Amino acid sequence: MSARRSLQLGMSAPPPNSGASLPPYYPSCNGTRIPSYTARPSIGEESLSRPIFARSLGRGEFTKTNGRITLTLKDQPDDSLLPTYAHNDLVTGTISIQGCESVTEIVLKLYGRLDLAASNGGHQTKLVNDSYTVWNNDMRFQCPPSLPFSFLFPSTFKDEDLNIWPLPPSVRITPPGKSFVHVRCLYTLSVFVSTALHPRFSLWRGEKTLTIPVNLQSSAHPPRPIMPNTNLLATVKSAPDEWREILCKIGSKLHVKNIHCSFFIPSALVYSVADTIPFHLQITGSPAILAGLVSSRGHPTISVRVHLLRRVSLFVRGQTQHRNIDMGEGVLSALPPPITYPEEARSPEAAIDWAGVVRCDDSFAVGTFDAGTICVEDYIVVSIPGWDTEHKHPIQLVSHTWVDDPGPAYRM
Repeated sequence: MSARRSLQLGMSAPPPNSGASLPPYYPSCNGTRIPSYTARPSIGEESLSRPIFARSLGRGEFTKTNGRITLTLKDQPDDSLLPTYAHNDLVTGTISIQGCESVTEIVLKLYGRLDLAASNGGHQTKLVNDSYTVWNNDMRFQCPPSLPFSFLFPSTFKDEDLNIWPLPPSVRITPPGKSFVHVRCLYTLSVFVSTALHPRFSLWRGEKTLTIPVNLQSSAHPPRPIMPNTNLLATVKSAPDEWREILCKIGSKLHVKNIHCSFFIPSALVYSVADTIPFHLQITGSPAILAGLVSSRGHPTISVRVHLLRRVSLFVRGQTQHRNIDMGEGVLSALPPPITYPEEARSPEAAIDWAGVVRCDDSFAVGTFDAGTICVEDYIVVSIPGWDTEHKHPIQLVSHTWVDDPGPAYRM
């Protein structure tokens, strides 16, 4: 559904949860002073927690001109190719018009659409269709040459069944496979300028338009960083909370032989698409069986693979289609010695350990999301094909890496 609103010129509200401005201080009615607010802990105090912050605002400007219309958007990164926003971000800027004496109305429109195409047909969802009246001649004065504006980028949309979903990020996905699958989510910001038709006002008549694509991305960060020391054996006792142990499912033939596979990854389970994710893989069991997995020099004789996998699910015309996309291949190295035998000679178990890292290919910039008709899920996968073993563990990928201190404007 579309929405038409009027914008108050020169007025802008602070972005939500930004922490940039504190509530005003008012003395109470009975004369008792209310403690003043502070953005920093006092001596003897410390911050116990910190909320997830919105993205850090850039200091640059994005400017686009078409004919006599110039649109300038503020708070953009200096190296940004497209204006970039997150959910509930403040969109602020100015519209400049040459020959403004003939202008009768200026309307700003934010539009978003999700296009899905699959082997059984396609589906289009209108995500955003909001219009804002920046100026019209009902105000009874001539249109100024430059008009400021501000509004909040929406965060949700309603589908055909009136279910509410988060707005999906700007993305284009074409997974490999024989069946045709295509996903495209786009947003645009347009300026519509209407002019007077009477010749004595101007030769410029009718309506002029300026349209630019806008990039929407998530503002989520991982809740904690990946520890600098990624050696599991050196840190698991001193910092056990930093690691999450995952018991992988082993093929049925090896399961009865008491073979176990433990996979360790950073405990947050939320990582940036730009993060390098460390991991540790340990397989325990009979020394005779493990000896067939590595040579005496530690080289694997059976393929062992760790990689990132994205599953794209489309719901089109009552049917669901899934496509898997490889996101990044892990690098493993066996830790010496090739096989670790227990200190107790009578113990029947031995162990093989690998350490490694995995990260997304540079072509991936969008994290995990669910928008109803499309769901993007991400997994870290341990695969030993020769042992009929493949274990997928769900993780969440986000667009921003963990930030230690986003700056005073975003500090609580």
